[in-house]
Amino acid sequence: MNKIDDILERLQGQVPQVPEPDRLTYSIMEAISKTGHKVAAIPLWIRVVRYASSAAAIILIALFIGLNNQKKTEPDGENVQIIMKSIKTEQPVYLDIKATIKRNYYRAEKRKSRQLRETQIKNLYANF
Repeated sequence: MNKIDDILERLQGQVPQVPEPDRLTYSIMEAISKTGHKVAAIPLWIRVVRYASSAAAIILIALFIGLNNQKKTEPDGENVQIIMKSIKTEQPVYLDIKATIKRNYYRAEKRKSRQLRETQIKNLYANF
C-alpha cells in the first residue's frame, strides 16, 4: 500500500503539459468529422403531421384558457335564486367557486374547534 500511496502523491503533484494544444483540438475535431454522422432524412408527411398537431394543441389550449376566463355579465336563473335567498337570510353571496370553498373550509375548521372544545369540557366534568 505504501508504493501505491507514493505513486498517487507523485501523480497529484504533476501538471500535464500538452505540446501543441491547438493542433490536438484540430485533430480531435477532424476525427469526429471523419466518423460521418449521417442525419436521417425525416419524410415530409411526418413534418406536416408534427406542425399540424402542434398548431392544433396550441389552438385547443388557447380556447380552453379563453373559455375558462370568460366572465358572466348577468347571473342566470339559478344564481338569481341564490342571491334572493341570501338577501332574505342576510348572508353574503358567493358566486365564485374559490370563495365558496374557502368559506366552507373556514366553517368546517370552526365547527371542528367548537366540537373539540365541547369534548374537552365534557371530559373535564366526567372526571368529577
